[in-house]
Amino acid sequence: MTSFAIYAAGSASVTRYVRVPTREEAEAQLAPGETLDAVRGIPCPPLDAPAPLTLAEAEQMILGQIDAQAGVARQRWLTIVPGQSDAYREKMADVASISGLGGTTALILAALKALPATEQQARWPFLYAEMQASGAATLVQARDAVTAAAAASRAARAEIERRRRAAKIAVRAAKTLAAKQAAAIVDWKI
Repeated sequence: MTSFAIYAAGSASVTRYVRVPTREEAEAQLAPGETLDAVRGIPCPPLDAPAPLTLAEAEQMILGQIDAQAGVARQRWLTIVPGQSDAYREKMADVASISGLGGTTALILAALKALPATEQQARWPFLYAEMQASGAATLVQARDAVTAAAAASRAARAEIERRRRAAKIAVRAAKTLAAKQAAAIVDWKI
């Protein structure tokens, strides 16, 4: 059995909880205007009695919901495709390696000019593939694009973490269920 939180449409307030074996059975119990939000409708602590949750139990569920929502927001910036994170690591290793050719773009370009394309492709295969796929004119342009994308991803993930932590701190500090629910409303669009 799994417990699900049911929400009034467009609201962050839980209207009730149901304990059923499957999500489909929970959805079958929805009244008009109620929703099982895909993010907030995550399994919550078991409800062994029909009595409402204590404030501490509700807080724990809300904190778990914040973590789940942050996880969904992070998925926009992280890959979940098998093997893709390895390709990104390889590409970043190529970025670091090619950057080690010189302290300036001019020095790197001069070092690359001395190497035939076949050797460049052999030494930096992932960056070379990025250059070809993206239409970058040089490995340095491909490096700069990869570096910028990695920096944007890192900044977005850091902002998601800031919002997650701020919401959890605010929920813990709130004294009522309504205040805890209000503190848990986070704009995850980055």
